[in-house]
Amino acid sequence: MNDTSPDYTLELISRSLIFRTTAFKALKGSVLHSGVYNREMASTFVAAGAAFSYFAAIALSGHMKYIHYAVTAVLFAVFYPLSWLYIFRKPALAVFLDNDNDIAAIAIKGTLYKKRILKTLTQLKEITLRHVEIEAGNPDGVAFVEKIALQHGTVIPGFGAAQHVYTVELVFDDVSIAVYCSGDKDKAIAVVSGFKNYLARSVDTGI
Repeated sequence: MNDTSPDYTLELISRSLIFRTTAFKALKGSVLHSGVYNREMASTFVAAGAAFSYFAAIALSGHMKYIHYAVTAVLFAVFYPLSWLYIFRKPALAVFLDNDNDIAAIAIKGTLYKKRILKTLTQLKEITLRHVEIEAGNPDGVAFVEKIALQHGTVIPGFGAAQHVYTVELVFDDVSIAVYCSGDKDKAIAVVSGFKNYLARSVDTGI
């Protein structure tokens, strides 16, 4: 029953189901294409800023030596992975379902926060797949960026196009919680099936 994808894992461990993902927020993106502005670029900016600040401070002091060039390079090399791993780390979500103990727990962990939602499995009424279409929020900005890109002989595939997002939601008595979002409908359907198969198997076999 285990199902592993680049952006989620769904595992049957003992008689419990554990689902993990970093793809659970359907947010409207920046006018900048995800292929242009991403975690790697943001981390590069932070690392370059730290390295440049050190370099500028030493240069202004008038005591620049070869060792300072090496320190600048080391600062960039250190700050880049640290920024990527901690400052711009994607929040992660985990769902734990345990039929034996009637538990449905959801945990969300971000860089600076943690959130836990504890329900009973009997409160879980439905698992739904919702489709959301997100239009470009700034068509003038999109047109401007595309014009500049074309002037430089560059084409950004999919830039400015509407995004189709498929959201998997756990529907409880009092709240619906989005636990997975993807632009790939088949992957979202696979996640829904994984949850439903576990619940159906729990009822049929008493696992």
